Amino acid sequence: MKRKYAIFLASIIIAVILSLAIIVIMPGFAQGTIILYLEDKETRKPIGRVGNIYPLVFIDDVVQGFVTDTGKMRIERLSPGPHKLTVNIPYYGNYSDYVNVNAWQTLDITVAVDMPNPIFDVAIHVEQKYLREKGTIYVTITNTGNMPSMHTQLLLLIFRDDSPTTPVDQALLYVGELSPPPFTGTSGLTKSDVKSQLLSNQLFPYIIPSQPPEYCFEPKLYTNTKTLTWETWAFEPGVSETIVAVILDNWPYTPQNRQVVGEINIPVDQQESIIATVMDWIKNRLGPILDAIVTIALNKLSA
Repeated sequence: MKRKYAIFLASIIIAVILSLAIIVIMPGFAQGTIILYLEDKETRKPIGRVGNIYPLVFIDDVVQGFVTDTGKMRIERLSPGPHKLTVNIPYYGNYSDYVNVNAWQTLDITVAVDMPNPIFDVAIHVEQKYLREKGTIYVTITNTGNMPSMHTQLLLLIFRDDSPTTPVDQALLYVGELSPPPFTGTSGLTKSDVKSQLLSNQLFPYIIPSQPPEYCFEPKLYTNTKTLTWETWAFEPGVSETIVAVILDNWPYTPQNRQVVGEINIPVDQQESIIATVMDWIKNRLGPILDAIVTIALNKLSA
């Protein structure tokens, strides 16, 4: 009888110990995982390295690390329940939301944010004083967005009735940087301000203070619009021409990048084929060059 009682008591003790072990130890194993994907809402491009900076991820205000170049991060060993997810994104700011993670769950989360970007308006005007003379194309490009453009270029293509799908002439015009509207004007510094700061090595702390050229003392001018000109022999009497402008901007989250942003005299029934031709032209001729420019420009952005 005593033996049976001892066995019964031992069974109860073992059951209690196992129950306590499950309560204490199992939550450490019953954890969840979040796989984060960070992307731009307009272009659907992943947000990885932006300039020389990576987005930083927090869970419950505790740093988890940086996303990868593809905008991805895996966060493991999360206790079941709600967690505050925060992502600090360069040029955007903080994104925060609450996510609920279940035990043993791997949760895919896509965070899509609207990265700041330039927005371009393009106007095209053509002048040709005399037949069989060069024509001058005037292109005015304006940034109406909330981010400066970045090493912007304009690709101009001219099509004619006798060459509706192959450009008879093309030019790549360098625009440079266009500021967003609120930042047009000057830097706010006078020439004497720039000179005193430059000579005291406040503006450029990594150069040896010396007497720079006089043009270095001019305040930097900011503008959100530029007018470019291009002369061409492509205009022929009695032939209808089509001029297409394609934006090439090196900020990766510009929705209009490599898109037709301005055109004149494009018949509706030819628009699709012409735009397709433009895209093929860019892909075949400019792809490797643009990729190199983007790499250089992004490195300069956060320098």
